[in-house]
Amino acid sequence: MGPVPRRIVDDAILLTSELVTNAVRHAGLDDQDEIEITVSVDARVLRITVRDRGPGFDPEAVVPRSDEGGWGLDLLRRLSSRWSVDRGGAGTDVWFEIDLPDGSAI
Repeated sequence: MGPVPRRIVDDAILLTSELVTNAVRHAGLDDQDEIEITVSVDARVLRITVRDRGPGFDPEAVVPRSDEGGWGLDLLRRLSSRWSVDRGGAGTDVWFEIDLPDGSAI
């Protein structure tokens, strides 16, 4: 197995930053609330989950991007292989996966 291409690492960093920014801006968190980031990887997929204690959102109901925002989820749609929102009692998980080229691993 070889290294993950730099483009995939850069995309993952950008998307993680966007999800953390969304959690800070939109989840209604208090100063004491935490945002948890989980990274997992195998030979085929890099997966990152951002968890906050906010109520979550319906991805289909998100307002289209404008000069003031909305670009993060558009980037998520374009750069990830798949993504979703899971809401539960502990808060909200927004996760994405990026398929890795054959032979890559972190």
